[in-house]
Amino acid sequence: MGALTRYAALISYDGSAFHGFQRQRNLLTVQAVLEETLSILNQENVKVTCAGRTDSGVHALGQVIHFDMCWPHDSQSLRRALQANLPPTIGVFDVASVSNDFNARKSALWRKYVYFIWKGESRLPHLNKYLWWNKNAWDMEN
Repeated sequence: MGALTRYAALISYDGSAFHGFQRQRNLLTVQAVLEETLSILNQENVKVTCAGRTDSGVHALGQVIHFDMCWPHDSQSLRRALQANLPPTIGVFDVASVSNDFNARKSALWRKYVYFIWKGESRLPHLNKYLWWNKNAWDMEN
């Protein structure tokens, strides 16, 4: 094929169906789905590195990954091709070519974690997988 180019991508995913980000034998993971999809597009195996792994059932908004592949078109056509071939639980916001020394994990400057808590006597069934329901009194002293 052609020369390898390093790409960085900004992704989002609903982790409800995944056993975390990192590839695990015989389990559905975000990394496995990304690598399988990119490998199909590349017609050769592609390895994905992420800025930080997530646990089973954890969602991500703005996760940075990088990978090397041969792609004869511009990076936005790669974004569109990737998005078209991924399941609806993974979104791709942006793809850009980066220098070969870019590393999603080592180049990360910060990470932000957000937790959603619903306080009330009734639950919100359509948001169950995205928040923690606290029906008990707050223990503000502990």
